[in-house]
Amino acid sequence: MLRCPSSKLKFLVLSCFLCGANAFSDNVSLSLSLSAFSHQALSFDPTTLGGKERSYESVSGFVPELGFTLSFSPQAMMEIGTLYAFRFSWLPENEAISVKGEGDLLNAGTTSAHKTERHDMTGYVRMELGQGTAGFLVRGGIVRSELLATRNQPRVNAFLLPWITWHWTAGHESHVFLFNRREWDASAPENSVESSVPHWFNVSGGMAHQWSVNAHTTLGAAYVQESLLANDPWFDHTKRGAILRLGIHPFSEVYLEGRFEGARRIFELPWKRMGSCQSGSNVRSAYYANDPLNCSRNETETFYQVQAHWDPKPPLRFSLRYFVAETKVADLKEFDTSTTWIEASLVWQMGGKTSLPSILEFLPYDRRQFDRQGF
Repeated sequence: MLRCPSSKLKFLVLSCFLCGANAFSDNVSLSLSLSAFSHQALSFDPTTLGGKERSYESVSGFVPELGFTLSFSPQAMMEIGTLYAFRFSWLPENEAISVKGEGDLLNAGTTSAHKTERHDMTGYVRMELGQGTAGFLVRGGIVRSELLATRNQPRVNAFLLPWITWHWTAGHESHVFLFNRREWDASAPENSVESSVPHWFNVSGGMAHQWSVNAHTTLGAAYVQESLLANDPWFDHTKRGAILRLGIHPFSEVYLEGRFEGARRIFELPWKRMGSCQSGSNVRSAYYANDPLNCSRNETETFYQVQAHWDPKPPLRFSLRYFVAETKVADLKEFDTSTTWIEASLVWQMGGKTSLPSILEFLPYDRRQFDRQGF
């Protein structure tokens, strides 16, 4: 006859379980977050002559996120970690997409809410090498969205990042890194891109340096370039730019950060125009022109971001993020854009403090990741 264990045995089993959980939790963390975002985009309307009219897009929604991290050290000088994140973007009913032009108002909201789901898996290996650190990171993701042309054909992305970090004295550290990015968009194959190396000096990567001025202030600077090859050859380009970062801990539970990026996109092929390269003169297709002109579409991109984190009491964190990204083209004004993003988040995290490599903080802003889907 089976008997229930005594109260002492129950207590012993529970104590062993809790001790094991506490030891394991140093390498495992679980996080839940809820973000509310608002996204505004201003651009010329390319369907009008010379792009004279402006179009305004406003999107607001919510992004719940679930994250799980695991790390372990098979050797004293090595760390292996993995992160899984699931995001679910929800645009409320009748507020999905609103587009406003000069004199016209088009509300593209529908009678049902738009939903987007994204799965990301990241793995990394980090090794200590005397005063330095070396490692590589691999990330893959899948996006399924009702906003895509065909929901059953997701957008898939992959990312590879090897890096080397050298720790100097007095709080200085330098990074050298390479990266390769690939994105497959089954619903719109012309939007698929991959990092390419058309010339030996166009390798995708960068150099960065970070300085801990004191216990409360950190400065960082980086030079990054990336060459992208698209299915549509008119969008093949190389992006080169600089990044400046400033982080401040005014209080132990508050962290503030400012970031500036300036970059130049150089397109491989010129844009074809008839008559003049300036917007508003004539934008008829080059196929109907006797002597089409080769017009430069090189873009100047600027990015400004401020964010604040407040940790009132573990495991809670409140975050606020705001950024403005602008793209300017000297003559082809229909390619000018301005994007504003504001996001407020509440994060709850349980377990250890596993963190991804800090080199990710020096990757440049990618405008494809901040579209109307809330990512």
